Amino acid sequence: MSTEHSQEHQTFVNEESRRVKIESAISRTLDTSKLKHQDDRATAVRAIISKLEASGVSFKISDRNWLVATRGSQTLNLQNEVDHILTTDDRIGDPASVQAAVAAGDLSVECRSDLTSPAQKVAFINKHGYPAWEKLPTHRSGPTNMDPATMTKADYNKMNIKQRIAFQKTIDEKTLGAILSRR
Repeated sequence: MSTEHSQEHQTFVNEESRRVKIESAISRTLDTSKLKHQDDRATAVRAIISKLEASGVSFKISDRNWLVATRGSQTLNLQNEVDHILTTDDRIGDPASVQAAVAAGDLSVECRSDLTSPAQKVAFINKHGYPAWEKLPTHRSGPTNMDPATMTKADYNKMNIKQRIAFQKTIDEKTLGAILSRR
């Protein structure tokens, strides 16, 4: 009987250890955020990881066991990425905590739903003017995934006409059809 474990077992153990380190780092990042999450911690952590990976983020564990998040060749600030998800995805982030952070001045006003009371809305209009109020979107929106291989119809619809025309010049009709069929 051999005391050595199979390569398959070692691979499994290494991948499971990596997954735990990634989840732990995201959980620590949630602890330092001014924003709250919905659901239990495990559900929120896994939803954030899924959302980050869907937007092209990859994770590496450094030699010091730190989580390094990258998109392409660019190293990302993990706190900023997690906070962005908490502010833009109300299935993960708690909208009430976003509104509280805006009211406290910790976040800037980026959409009308950031302002909860009529007094806050009036103060914004008085400070910035009605044209600025009209330009605010109703809700915060996340970044647009510009990768044709994974872009969804929702990402495509976030672009204005000028952006769509420029984007269409870089892809073929089949790729556009695939994008518009993804939800």
